[in-house]
Amino acid sequence: MKERFPGEFDDLAEKVIDAVANDEERQRFTAFLRDDEALRYRYAELMRVHALLISRGSRSGVCQTCQTGQAVRTGLSGASATGFRRRRFAAAALAAALVIGLTAWLALEARLRPSASGARESAQSSEAHKAIYACEYAQILCRHDDGGLELPARLPGTVRLPHGRVKLRLSSGIELTLLGPLELRMENPMTGHLSHGKLLAYMEPGSSGFMLRTPDLQMWDIGTVFGVTVDELGSDVFVFKGAVQVLEACGEPVDLCNVGEGVRARRDGSGAVKFTADWPEAEHLLADTLGRCVRRNVEVSLETAGRISDMWAERYMPKVAQRRLSAADYLKATERRVSLFKSGLTAKRKDKEMKSNGMTKAALAAAVIGATALKTSG
Repeated sequence: MKERFPGEFDDLAEKVIDAVANDEERQRFTAFLRDDEALRYRYAELMRVHALLISRGSRSGVCQTCQTGQAVRTGLSGASATGFRRRRFAAAALAAALVIGLTAWLALEARLRPSASGARESAQSSEAHKAIYACEYAQILCRHDDGGLELPARLPGTVRLPHGRVKLRLSSGIELTLLGPLELRMENPMTGHLSHGKLLAYMEPGSSGFMLRTPDLQMWDIGTVFGVTVDELGSDVFVFKGAVQVLEACGEPVDLCNVGEGVRARRDGSGAVKFTADWPEAEHLLADTLGRCVRRNVEVSLETAGRISDMWAERYMPKVAQRRLSAADYLKATERRVSLFKSGLTAKRKDKEMKSNGMTKAALAAAVIGATALKTSG
């Protein structure tokens, strides 16, 4: 018979409640909650039991839990403490189950005749649940948007953020921090198109392959942290960790960008160029940003990337413009050369035809004159 609640889940729940779970255990626990509605109710029940134990323990002097989550018992340590904590947890759960059962029995009549306020609370709880677990391709880690975030129920679909900041973890493991106003079209958990706005993308070590497009650029990561900004002027990408391969929107390669490098693409005809934080002021800005942790200071990090891009343009773009012929200019020049070449061919052909026609007329005139002379002599 299949176990209703996995033993692993209860162990993880205990560690999370006691604040001793590591990152991997918290991620595993979150996956349980995301994938199984019954386990979410189970967790709510365990939390209620935990609160009840703390309340009873504080009045009776029974074993309590300190802030680090270790059992406070003289002579208990290591495996003994762990075993005791589990026995205590199971026993307390059994005792609390009686309390919960009694509460449920007393509340039965009220549930059969739900009040208006109860219905409102249920609806609010349902909406809150949808806000967190509405889509199977993403999990909301953090949000400061006053409820303005729009997430499509499934992919492909468009994510819209009128204002604020939201952090998502996609089912592919990619973490995106979005800054509004933003519109991001997601084809699947590994491919997106940023129409406008700012985002910071983070791939866990060992993962890569996320592809992002903008109206001006396309890029894919090679295990990295990078920021992208799209506005009415164009697009910028900047690498804080790892590497990103960048191409123009038409598919023309730009370059592979490493830490402290990026690409700026402007719609004024200057095209897409790679830039690098390779002078003292830019190096200082980058070091300061990396030192503060990019993922915890997303707004500041993206603002710094923008400053480095603009400073680089002021420093180097005039030189780049002098030696760079844009694709459009090259095409125009080529068309002009072809046109002149065709015009030259046409002029030569006409001249040749005129000469040929002149020679033909002269030959005909000579023939006529000759024929007339012969007739006269005869």
